[in-house]
Amino acid sequence: TSAPATFKAIARCLHDSMAGASGALLTIFFRAGQCHLLENENDFVGAFTAGVKAIGTAGGAKLGMRSMLDAMIPAARALEKSGGNLIEAAEAAECGAQATRRMSAGVGHSQYRPKAILTKAPDPGAKAVAISLKALSEWQSEVLSYRAIRDLIVLYHPRTERKNTRETQPSIPYDVIIDILPEPCGRTTRSKTTYSRDEL
Repeated sequence: TSAPATFKAIARCLHDSMAGASGALLTIFFRAGQCHLLENENDFVGAFTAGVKAIGTAGGAKLGMRSMLDAMIPAARALEKSGGNLIEAAEAAECGAQATRRMSAGVGHSQYRPKAILTKAPDPGAKAVAISLKALSEWQSEVLSYRAIRDLIVLYHPRTERKNTRETQPSIPYDVIIDILPEPCGRTTRSKTTYSRDEL
């Protein structure tokens, strides 16, 4: 399986199983990464950076607004500086996640939480990114952590995120996500104007 196909498969899996805005944003992340890899073979650092930029564009968040980008942006910078060292990226993401304790929320549900509560824990999206990169870095070192995988499943499993509802789809439809993606993944490269989900 090619790298672009893998990114596309991950995006589709996240979209179909992960509820809320996080599912939509991570779908955008991996589809943007796929687009980059189609034109820049095996440039995973560039794919990560492209995904981070796509999330910022789609969600409107910036560094310091208490979101997953507060872990992703430091991780992207660490990857670029280190030439793709996932251990350094994971450490940067964790530092970024912990820093969100001191931030005022500018986006997401945290905007409606008392500030005193926000200081007790890092932003969930940023922490999820840090856990994900930690798991990847340990896999890269051939020491994959059972605890990191367990925590990742707890954070990402749709039943965990929406215990009391039947919602399993993100708030942004898949068709809309496809529309905002750049070429060659967006619909601008297709002759048809409408598609079924199975075609995308």
